[in-house]
Amino acid sequence: MVEALPWVLLTAWAAILFNIILRRFGLPTLLGYMAAGLMARLALGDEQFDPHLLVELAEFGIVFLMFNIGLEFSVGQLKRMKREVLGHGGAQVGITGFVIALFCHYGLGMDPTASIIVGLALAMSSTATVLRILTERREMGKPYGQQTLGILLFQDMAVIPVFILIGLLANPNGDPLLMVLEAAVGAVAALLLLYLLARFVVTRLLDLIADTHTHELFVGSVLLIAVGAAYITHAMGFSWSLGAFFAALMISETKYKYQIETDLNPFRDLLMGLFFVTVGMQIDLQFLAAHPLSVLAVLVGLLLFKGGVIFLVIRLATNRDTALKTALALAQGGEFSFAVLELARGQDLVAMGHHQTLILAVVFSILLTPFLLRHLEALAKLLGAKEEQVEIQSHGGDDQQHDNQVVICGFEHCFQHTIEEGHIVVCGYGELGREVVRQIRQAGLSYIAIDNHRLRVGEGVAHGDAVMYGNATQRGVLEKAWVARAGTVILALEDMGTLRQVAESVAAMTDHPVLVVKVEDKAHESVLEGIPVKGIVHQYEEAARRLLDQALICELPLRFSDKSKPAEELWENESPQGQPPIWEKKS
Repeated sequence: MVEALPWVLLTAWAAILFNIILRRFGLPTLLGYMAAGLMARLALGDEQFDPHLLVELAEFGIVFLMFNIGLEFSVGQLKRMKREVLGHGGAQVGITGFVIALFCHYGLGMDPTASIIVGLALAMSSTATVLRILTERREMGKPYGQQTLGILLFQDMAVIPVFILIGLLANPNGDPLLMVLEAAVGAVAALLLLYLLARFVVTRLLDLIADTHTHELFVGSVLLIAVGAAYITHAMGFSWSLGAFFAALMISETKYKYQIETDLNPFRDLLMGLFFVTVGMQIDLQFLAAHPLSVLAVLVGLLLFKGGVIFLVIRLATNRDTALKTALALAQGGEFSFAVLELARGQDLVAMGHHQTLILAVVFSILLTPFLLRHLEALAKLLGAKEEQVEIQSHGGDDQQHDNQVVICGFEHCFQHTIEEGHIVVCGYGELGREVVRQIRQAGLSYIAIDNHRLRVGEGVAHGDAVMYGNATQRGVLEKAWVARAGTVILALEDMGTLRQVAESVAAMTDHPVLVVKVEDKAHESVLEGIPVKGIVHQYEEAARRLLDQALICELPLRFSDKSKPAEELWENESPQGQPPIWEKKS
């Protein structure tokens, strides 16, 4: 057995180098990860190649991906999607699996058991690939994105019945009714346990941790919540990702959703990269060279037939454009296809030759998916979608989750807040931030405030202010506040180090940032050196100016008999020669 660390390092460096090259051509990074996995397999050789530990670790990439997807939704949205999840998802898996099984049995001469397993394996699509690309392209809220997510959620839930079926086929003497009953009881118990933990334990735990203002404790607790929820469903026989999704769904209606999403993104992206490395490791070039036509035939047949089934299912419920895009997005095989085929092979239900052919076809279908999604609009028009229909559908739909809508949560309730382009972002909701927000509301301007103190956020929401919980030094939180399209960003922060970090983050997100900051004096102004700040308010200087303005207005008329002159003119007469009035703004 080769030491693990050297080839892990080799694979990591290969992934970095491949992705540097691919990004120069605008290609997705998952291709670089797959290429690195293939290179690692070639370097090690089949005899020394043992990716099982890496595969198990890579599954957590899907866990964190589904956790993030769950944060983007609410229980109400999931209820509204029951047609997409149960209706469309159930029809897609059932029809695809049934017809492929018939073809394998009667067309290819495979035995009934193997035919059923192959049909169910190929009915699955790649949650990891599709959701990652749709999230990056900000298309989850579009009609075809909602249809795609609904079908993928059903596929995740269908994995358990599929595993039960494989167990029955491998052990025909078992009691099928008992196995189904055990699975149903396990599902109810798992979901009930997750609900109770999220409702009565997790939110209170996050409150306590947030009050410590220790970021690493918050990140660590979020990691434990995601992995712990995944383990609960896995221990009860379900997929890891299903538990993570439902746990996040419960947390999505709390004030912490945006901060949690931002903190988890680095872990999600790293582990997702690891997942695609393991996909590349599945490619057996020797088998591919010996059976290229078989692999190509299965690949083309899978994409055409599965895409056709999805198109027909979705077309019955919606327009042609949405059906075409959903079909193109989900025509590939998926990561659960690998799991189903591997389990079946381990129990001698699928022949080794068929197993490797199917594995390679699924790998190449996943490999093609980024190109299909990248050119989705062009392919949809080529296949018959009208240009104006594509444009309308990409922005329509009552259930669409717009990028400019954020969920604001206080102590007791949450509400949707719509951000208008050109709005004001207020970073910091202390005494100064609250006063800034009060005056913004009086002026009737669109705004959003950010603060990472739980009690401040709760009090602000109770007062009717749009304050979201989050650390404004993190780019992900600023993106949720739509900083890139803000008219002005006001930094109402006391700590100069934090102020510098937030200013740098804002400046990095837009070419022409409009930053207005408050500093105590000239010495603190040097902290902002090199940052394109448009306006600086000096706390003591401005306070002195306002005090003198009030003094002039109230006192100077008493010192002069000519009360018809304004205070400014009187003060100008009193000013030393050559010095400007105190209220005159410096250019």
